[in-house]
This record gives sequence, structure tokens and C-alpha cells, in this order.
Amino acid sequence: MRSFPIVIATLCVVLAAPVQAQMIAAAVDDAGRVYVADWSPDAGAFVNARQVSVVRGSGTRRGIVMADFDEDGDLDLL
Repeated sequence: MRSFPIVIATLCVVLAAPVQAQMIAAAVDDAGRVYVADWSPDAGAFVNARQVSVVRGSGTRRGIVMADFDEDGDLDLL
């Protein structure tokens, strides 16, 4: 399993659910390409990043990643 950090120009959103459920990070780069990656508790990182779409148009894209990564009951912000 290949893992790599999601450090793209603008990070968008993480769809967070209970720890047993799947967490997904979505990111959009400056060219409008949309990527998603899956959270792997074993790797402690988002893995399997892949391009899924392209956003047309211009403008700034911003976002935040929120999830309980350290399982302390509080949301962690990236």
C-alpha cells in the first residue's frame, strides 16, 4: 500500500464518521483537479490518492481537514 501526504495547494474537506467508518480526504489543486484519498489507521496517513474529477472555472478554493485522528474524542484540525 503506497501512502503519501496530502499536501496540495489547497486542501478541501474530510468526510469524517465514527472511527469504524471510512474517512476520505478531498483536495483541489490550483489547476482544478479534484483528488481523493482514503484514511488508513494502519499507515497513520491518507493513502491511495487518485484524481476523480476536474472543477471548471476560476477562483480560490479553501478548506480544512477535521477528524479525531488521535482518538481522544476531540476533532483535530489540519
